[in-house]
Amino acid sequence: MLTNNTSLNSLPLLSSNPNATAKIFLDFNGHITSGTAWNIIYNNSNDFITPAYSLDADTNSLSTNELDAITEIWQRVAEDFAPFNVDVTTIDPGSFAANQALRVVIGGSSQDWHGSNIGGIAFLNSWRWIGDTSVYVFENNLGNGNPKSTAEAISHEVGHALGLDHQSSYDANGNKTEYNPGSGSGETGWAPIMGVGYNQNLTTWHDGPNSTGANNLQDDMSIIASTNNGFGYRSDDHSNTNAAATVLSTPNFSSSGIIEQMSDVDVFEFTTNGGNLNIDINVAEVGPNLDIVAELWDSNDNLLVTEDPVDQLSANINTSVAPGTYYLHVKSNGDYGRVGTYTINNTITAQSSTFT
Repeated sequence: MLTNNTSLNSLPLLSSNPNATAKIFLDFNGHITSGTAWNIIYNNSNDFITPAYSLDADTNSLSTNELDAITEIWQRVAEDFAPFNVDVTTIDPGSFAANQALRVVIGGSSQDWHGSNIGGIAFLNSWRWIGDTSVYVFENNLGNGNPKSTAEAISHEVGHALGLDHQSSYDANGNKTEYNPGSGSGETGWAPIMGVGYNQNLTTWHDGPNSTGANNLQDDMSIIASTNNGFGYRSDDHSNTNAAATVLSTPNFSSSGIIEQMSDVDVFEFTTNGGNLNIDINVAEVGPNLDIVAELWDSNDNLLVTEDPVDQLSANINTSVAPGTYYLHVKSNGDYGRVGTYTINNTITAQSSTFT
């Protein structure tokens, strides 16, 4: 019988930041855990096997649906870590030295060896440990490998390995909800990655009270980018000034970028013969973290248009302009954690002239 399944060795080779020396390795094709603290604590020092990620009963090959799901999971996790100088990859880095690489084992059930009914588990600060001490994400406990749920669990557990506690919420009497569920609904409905974001579209790093106390604020991004973890933020990819703006070809143009921190502004320059501008500035297709503000400036430093949709993450500038040079500013709305990748696409329609 012919099938569309492929070998476990044919996983898509994906890297979000291949030049980065720090690696977060998403291990989908099964793993034998041996000689780690996990073995000592949970399996009498014996080895244990995690099966490959699978949406069906076949853990020996990958279907087209599974390959698509793996790609989507990678896209979502890569977006969460886009501001940082770390590579989210499906390519085994080979070495798992302290502060250099972390394996995320994705597959099976927590009942296979852990015992509790959980979506994932990690040792706090294990990114900084010597040796291959993996974190685990249990697909069978996550809607049978649902890409959204699986990706949320991956970023959450990697957060623990990088030194993050849970983001919690507290009522007026100090009663704690261990996992902050966030707020809102729809496209801009939000939850913290280190809380619980399975049911919200927008999940981000957060600066709020953690699980150790209502007065203990945890600045997730600063901790991730700290010298303790060794990789910091990505270098800024586009200047924040008109004088050093990235020049775009015209009449139609496209580009992309990353807002690495809430204060970052990416500036683009273009020259046009005039007409109707229609500029789409879109966040990541899946798992966006960024909430965009887009501004159009002229060459005399006059702000012409600001687009900051209240109920949308992306932005669109649609306006008529005279011939000249203009500057597009792309930035975050400034809320904590609203950072990440975006794309720009523009069409310009020449204005028609009617003579009488």
